Amino acid sequence: MSEPTPPAPLQKAVASLKGPLLAIGLLAVVSAAGYGWFAGLPFSPVCAAVAIPGALLAVQWWALSRAARPGANGPAWIAGAYPLRIMLVVVGLYVPKFFGIEVRLAAALAIATIAVSMLVEVIVLSKARIPAVDAPPSSGG
Repeated sequence: MSEPTPPAPLQKAVASLKGPLLAIGLLAVVSAAGYGWFAGLPFSPVCAAVAIPGALLAVQWWALSRAARPGANGPAWIAGAYPLRIMLVVVGLYVPKFFGIEVRLAAALAIATIAVSMLVEVIVLSKARIPAVDAPPSSGG
């Protein structure tokens, strides 16, 4: 049997993002619940404020993990995640607003989540030791 190949450096970097992204999600949930409780908000605005950042972080993690796979078209996955996140924010804010649910808290947490998660992504990926140039193909001879 052959040994499994070790994960590529980009896969290791993306895997190390899991903890910070989970912490950002937990902070968003605690912030939404705490603010909702102190401000006396109904349950529905707090649910929207929890769901939107969670969905944004899930899409970010999903796209990055797909981009890091060997043979994947990484730039396409990363570029495709941005319109998907924008669509999530638009749908996540306009659908509840259509039904009369207050979305200011959800909008604020969505903006904060996007800003902090992108900052964490840049920091973690910039510290990763990823080769900038692919090795030349070996001449099997």
